[in-house]
Amino acid sequence: MRHLAQLLPTVFAAAFLSFAAPDLVSAEEAFVEESAPLPQKVLREVTRISKKIGREDDQREWASRVEEWEKTLSAAEKYIGSEEYTGTDSSRYYRQVTEVASNALESQEAVETQLLEQQNLLETLGPVPREDEIQEADEIAEKRALYLAQVSQSEARQTQIQLTLKRAEGLAEHLSSLRRELLVDRLQIRSPYPLAPQTLTTAIPEFFSQTAAVGSTVLQWLESITALLEKRESYALWILLAGVAVVFLLFMRRWIMARYGRDPAIEHPSYSRRTIAALAEVFAKGGVPIVILVAAYEGVQLSEATIDKALSVPVEAALASIAIFILLASFVGAAFAPRRPAWRLVRLSEQGSYVAGSILILLIAVFATDAFFQRAFENNGVGDELQALLAFSFLAAESIGLLLLTPQRWWRIVDHDETSTSTLRNPATVWNVLRYSVAILSIVAIVSSAVGYIEFGDYVLESMTKTIVIVALMFSLRAIMYETVGALVQTSLLRKKLELRIITLQRIKFWINAAVTPGLLLFGGFFVVRVWGVPEEDLYRWAQVAVTGFSVGSITISLVDILSALALFIIGMLATRALQGVVLKHVMPQVTENVGMHHSIAAGVGYLGLIIALMIGVAALGIDLSNVALIAGALSVGIGFGLQNIVSNFVSGIILIFEQPIKVDDWVIVNGQEGMVKRINFRATELETFDRASVLIPNADLLANPVTNRTLKDKYGRIEVGISVAYGSDTKQVEALLLECAANQQHVMKNPAPFVLFQNFGADGLDFEVRCYTSDVTYKAIIASAIRFSIDNAFREAGIEIPFPQRVVHLAGGGAPPPLSEG
Repeated sequence: MRHLAQLLPTVFAAAFLSFAAPDLVSAEEAFVEESAPLPQKVLREVTRISKKIGREDDQREWASRVEEWEKTLSAAEKYIGSEEYTGTDSSRYYRQVTEVASNALESQEAVETQLLEQQNLLETLGPVPREDEIQEADEIAEKRALYLAQVSQSEARQTQIQLTLKRAEGLAEHLSSLRRELLVDRLQIRSPYPLAPQTLTTAIPEFFSQTAAVGSTVLQWLESITALLEKRESYALWILLAGVAVVFLLFMRRWIMARYGRDPAIEHPSYSRRTIAALAEVFAKGGVPIVILVAAYEGVQLSEATIDKALSVPVEAALASIAIFILLASFVGAAFAPRRPAWRLVRLSEQGSYVAGSILILLIAVFATDAFFQRAFENNGVGDELQALLAFSFLAAESIGLLLLTPQRWWRIVDHDETSTSTLRNPATVWNVLRYSVAILSIVAIVSSAVGYIEFGDYVLESMTKTIVIVALMFSLRAIMYETVGALVQTSLLRKKLELRIITLQRIKFWINAAVTPGLLLFGGFFVVRVWGVPEEDLYRWAQVAVTGFSVGSITISLVDILSALALFIIGMLATRALQGVVLKHVMPQVTENVGMHHSIAAGVGYLGLIIALMIGVAALGIDLSNVALIAGALSVGIGFGLQNIVSNFVSGIILIFEQPIKVDDWVIVNGQEGMVKRINFRATELETFDRASVLIPNADLLANPVTNRTLKDKYGRIEVGISVAYGSDTKQVEALLLECAANQQHVMKNPAPFVLFQNFGADGLDFEVRCYTSDVTYKAIIASAIRFSIDNAFREAGIEIPFPQRVVHLAGGGAPPPLSEG
């Protein structure tokens, strides 16, 4: 509405100048004659004013945005200069600074897009005419000036954004360093020596007094609750409802255990089934009692006005500690299951599961007790000596418990074979590294807390405990995901509906499992470094740098670009394989019946798809092809010598596909190897011999050496069968029988007809050869064998003798050999 209000006076003014004041218009008579009609002039003026107003609004919005950035960054700089740092304020200012950087990056993309459009418009106008050339129209000159102003404004905004990004980046790094410095300062705080005599004489009496005060508070809370219950009879209904709820929870507990718990009938449950049973047991044995405790407490805790809130603090601390112990102890019992080896989540021996589970339950009890005293004593003004003694006591107990878990004999892995016999083996390397790390860090925690560095010892112990939990969860999650992938791969949907082969499903399973472990490592690693005190601001900044890209010299490496290029290449290759399948099964059978042509065209599609996928991947990486050309030119000599065979075979493969001197299913003889062509690959051609052996022949050898292709243009071929007959046989009868035997065969062609050659008068008989032709030379051996069978039968019936070689040995002197002497 505000813009419309600004436009209306202009419209009325233009109308007034056009109709009511013609003498004013006459001063611009030349311009009016060349201009558009009056309505177009009015619209043009309205458009000009509208654009001007839009530009002014855009300028005001930009100025407001820059002012907001400046205000946020200046506040962060003022906080840094104050030298009064806290972890909360540092995190808050870091988030504000990173938000400014994110907004600046978004604005940069928008400004770059506008600048590109403005530069394109300016290039469309062409260069500015020289003084000796015809000057451009005023309207063109006005547009040129406008575009130049817009380009200048966009470039100025780009400069402002770059300055803001540099400033925000420096402030973010400074704030992150402040977080790290605060952590280091906290870890260097030194408390009183917990084992010093002065500390013990001060802390022990205070401990008993604090404990007595907590006990007195609990008694007062119980007396208050008892008094309230005695005053109100309506609590009978509440107690009845509470009893009904407890019965319902106990019923749900039993139903869950029966439905999802451990089934003795299952001898070898899967990991996912064991996990579900463990969770069911945790809920039944841990969750239900906790719900009952919390419900009972909330039911009797009437209101802040009735019972003093301070009286409820130790009771809440006790209930929280009990809940922690019940929940964690039930999970440990479900995971280790010492009496049910088939249902353990950890494959440990019976002794190992029992000892490790017992130690963990003791550790949980110590941890729950520690949490109770921290919560119960926090508002009672506990002295530094008592705090140091309590912290050291619980920290040493927890560290010693962890040390007791590190021996290798508790972590021997149980392997079950098909006959249900079990063998023990040592744990994997990662578990050994974890055990040694736990042992070393536990000793460091005890020693550092004993010399007064309680904060450092607590930091080490807490971080180590959380790391163990994260690692255990990641291993459990990996096992569940492996089993889930295996179950999905074995479903009939993938095998039957999608028509995937078993080998393809196994490859899918392998690659998914191969991607699961790195993904879980990254996911778990994020939390591990976080629990060790690395600020999440640094993690987000490092992740952003890895994703958006970082520069190494003149090269920018971006994880997003790499993954995008890899994904596009894989998609391109999958699309190529799918297109090859369509060409082989649906397109080529309708074009030609030549199977070799089918495979050649499909192979050509594969080559083309590979080249296109590579080009798309390179484009997604944003690689400057001119730099690639320079590098390729510099390395051309080395590539020429090192990869000449690969390149030669690759090019030869392309020639074989398009020239087609050999095709798939051709019968060829190469370097003494005879067989059928099965596949023409990028580097070599696969030849299957008649004894079912595969021979890989480099593609370059097929072009460089003579190749006999029996089925190059067609499958026609000639069959020759030689035979000898005894001297004195009727040669005409022999010829007639041979022609009859050849002509009666199924695959022998009638035209050209078989014929017989009288080849020679041999040493042992008369040599003949019958020759005939077949339309499928692949049956050559079978046809020749059938003709020989027929000849043998026909000659037997006709009484024609087939001679065999005879040799006469003549002795020197022509006499009989001398008799053998006796002796």
